[in-house]
Amino acid sequence: VAQSLGRPDDAAWLIFVVGGASIVGRLGVGFLSDLLQERIGRSWWLLPLAAIMSIGLLVFAFVQTVWMMYVAAATTGFAYGA
Repeated sequence: VAQSLGRPDDAAWLIFVVGGASIVGRLGVGFLSDLLQERIGRSWWLLPLAAIMSIGLLVFAFVQTVWMMYVAAATTGFAYGA
């Protein structure tokens, strides 16, 4: 994606953003799921996270600018970490 936009140096930063957002998602969503899982159930808790992942992957498919690339990476990483 970064190379197709003419920014091959941003590829390493994208991996960093996905990894960092994954850590935030794992810690933040893990904490929230412990609090909410008993109230709403595990299946219903994963549904919004799957929607967030889908949105991130769709943005990746139609990325046209560098900032969209980073938004997609952060969104996908957050949901992946969860």
